[in-house]
Amino acid sequence: MKSSVFPHPLLLLFAIVGFSARGEIAETDLLRAEIEELRSVVLVLRQNNERLQNRLDAQAEELILTQREVGRLASRQTSSVDPAVLTKRPSEVSGTPPAENGPTPVPVSAKMDAGFVVDYVNAAHHYIVLRAGTEEGLDSGQKGRVIRDGNVIASVEVIHVLPQQAVADILPESVARSGVYPRSRDLVVIP
Repeated sequence: MKSSVFPHPLLLLFAIVGFSARGEIAETDLLRAEIEELRSVVLVLRQNNERLQNRLDAQAEELILTQREVGRLASRQTSSVDPAVLTKRPSEVSGTPPAENGPTPVPVSAKMDAGFVVDYVNAAHHYIVLRAGTEEGLDSGQKGRVIRDGNVIASVEVIHVLPQQAVADILPESVARSGVYPRSRDLVVIP
């Protein structure tokens, strides 16, 4: 006689498979819901990343413009010129001692062929020192041209004047056009 306590083995198998299948379906539904939730999180993160990247690009562009403005202002600022430079010879400013047994420099007058002689060039701060000043009629704000071998190589603007020396800013756009940078003994013509 069969006992009614134990169900038929096939019924037991169907019950296990059905329970297992229902469990897998439930787990699959949970995983699908989790995937959808993660997709929405990824979408929000992408949008935030794009917004932050746009802000970063705008700030980088603003930084570049600010750096350009600082460079422009620094090249114009008269306080960036060391006042001691205005009274020193080029060899004293650059730290290069004059040649002891080399050729003696030929004296150059302050005004030569209707131009003023460039005594010193500071390429780092884009200015020149002229061997002429208020005694020769120079004044702050005057604009001039740097001449070498009869060719205009740059434009300058006088920013500081002493009786026998003057400092003039080199206008960068003029150097960019000519491709030649001023040097000592060039002439500056101020109309």
